Formats: sequence, C-alpha cells, structure tokens
Amino acid sequence: MNPIYVLCEGKTEQNFVNQILGEYLYNKYQIERIYGIMANTSKNAKGGSLSYSRYKNEVQDLLKREENAIITSLIDYYKLQTDFPDYTAIQSTNIQDKAEKVSQLEQSIARDIKHKRFLPYIQLHEFEALLFSSINGFDNLVGLDLKKKKQIEKIITSYHNPEYINDGQDTHPSARLS
Repeated sequence: MNPIYVLCEGKTEQNFVNQILGEYLYNKYQIERIYGIMANTSKNAKGGSLSYSRYKNEVQDLLKREENAIITSLIDYYKLQTDFPDYTAIQSTNIQDKAEKVSQLEQSIARDIKHKRFLPYIQLHEFEALLFSSINGFDNLVGLDLKKKKQIEKIITSYHNPEYINDGQDTHPSARLS
C-alpha cells in the first residue's frame, strides 16, 4: 500500500494526523503509513502563514522523494496567504459559499501542481474549531487545569456550532486554546 504524506500547517494538525488520523486509517483500512509533515518551519513553529511557494516546494519535493506516496495537505482557509493560485480572483467573485471558494482554490492548486498523486485539501474552518465540538475531547489534554476547562466548556455551550466561534483575531479557536 502506498504511504500517505499530509503537509500540515502547524503542530496541531501534524499531531492529529500522526496520532489520531493515522490510527483510524490503519484500523479501518489497514493503511500502514501516514505521515504528518510540518510545512511551516519558521522560528516560532506555531503554524499558520504558509506561503504558496513554500507549500508548492514541499509538495514537489515529497512527490520526487517518495515515488509511490500519495501527497495531500491539511491547511486552514482561515488566514490563508493570498499568493495561492487564483486566491484573489476567487475572493472577488460573487460566490457567497465559503465551501465553494475552498473547492475552487483546491482545484486551482491541483491545476498548478498537476500530479496524479497529489490531492490538495484546505480545511474550511480553522482546524482547532473541531476541538470545540465537545468538552470530552479536552479530557485527554495534559496540563489543562479545571479553570481553563470550565472556560472552554462555557465557550462550547455558547455556540450551537463550533465553526461559529471562529470570529476574530483574539477569539478564534487556537487563540482560545493558548
């Protein structure tokens, strides 16, 4: 079976791929090798701010180095750099549905990189928003004190959908976790 490499925007996504998604795919489909690769190697190593040139270089390097591997990505649409193919044109269309905009961006990236083993993926909402689906997911976080857990629980109960908490520079999901 071909290995799968997932180009990740940050450590959260990388840990998700390596620890949760990899185990799930192995148990369900016997996919033995899935690797989350951190795309952003900036000094702060927090993720985000991934330029398209870096993204494209990483993808092309993986395609050359790993002859049988499937390459995909897990990057957030939230704060996506404007240098991604057709980003500005897609944003200026009359399309209101963000999912449709993401789909068009993925198609533009696929056309630009043009390789049968490459399947671009952009996460519509900031990945960390998914963590706010249930308080149960926070039970396994090491070092999460009771006060912070109560704050997170209040956030979860204040919104009927975790994607709606993605509403500002200081209140987007990853900011609420730090």
